Amino acid sequence: MLFRSLGPKRVMLYASSIAIFTPWFFPLLPYVVPLILLQLVNGYTTNVGWLGSQTLIGQMSRGSTKYASWFTFTLRAGILSGPALGGFCWDWFGPWGGFAVLSLWGAGFLLATLNLPDAPGAAGPDAPPMRLADLKPKLSDYTEAFSLLRTAAVAFVMIISTWRIASQAIEGSFYAVYLSSVGYSGTEIGLLFTVSAAVGFIGSVSVTALSGVFKQHWLLVGTSALATLGILLTPYFGGSYVLLMAAMSLRGFTLGVSQPLLISLTSRNVEPVLQGTAVGLRNTMNRIAQILRSEEHTSELQSR
Repeated sequence: MLFRSLGPKRVMLYASSIAIFTPWFFPLLPYVVPLILLQLVNGYTTNVGWLGSQTLIGQMSRGSTKYASWFTFTLRAGILSGPALGGFCWDWFGPWGGFAVLSLWGAGFLLATLNLPDAPGAAGPDAPPMRLADLKPKLSDYTEAFSLLRTAAVAFVMIISTWRIASQAIEGSFYAVYLSSVGYSGTEIGLLFTVSAAVGFIGSVSVTALSGVFKQHWLLVGTSALATLGILLTPYFGGSYVLLMAAMSLRGFTLGVSQPLLISLTSRNVEPVLQGTAVGLRNTMNRIAQILRSEEHTSELQSR
């Protein structure tokens, strides 16, 4: 419950400060154990930034699809530009250049966080500083988080979120392997993902208009179903790159629509003080889905 006790902005300031310095240690300490520890810290700060930003959006916009859509639009811009910029700097300046991009990204994270207003009811400057004990998992936190599932709207969002993650797990494991096995090159496969992400921009900014036509809960169900269909059709479209591109474009657009809907529907049905708890619950449900899907994938491979 760090977000409740310290406020999401303060926690994000801690995380962004750490994110500036940790990337420099990767080329400096190229050993297995330090790399694992560094990745744990780096992953934690990234996760805190993602959860904190969603919490602030929920607390300040109170379910506005407009702000949620621009939030996800910006997220997709980072997903598209970050890897390309990092790869370019790695090729031209070596490992130090590649990790310098991560450090600069952390600096941008810090600068953006400093310019954020405090959410209503956030912990003030006199709140106690973060302690290591605050990072320790507490059973009461999980009990309170899972109790939110008694709210029908929250339970609905969690089910849809888990459904989306399951399809993304398939995309992240079988999809590229299958396309490679039927003769597509890495460039062709990568282009499918790039186009999907690019079309997601259009989906993100279309949410407000589509919400005026369809009820949001049906829009969420429909777009999640179409996003799944975009992956399920792959074996049938494998012989046509044009059809594969069309399926991935459909998937990218519908994922772009459904993501801000998940955020806005959650924030609209949860009290401001519980926004961070709700975001953490959805993240936990997503992690559980990813772990179960990974275990299933491992079992399938072992049975062959």
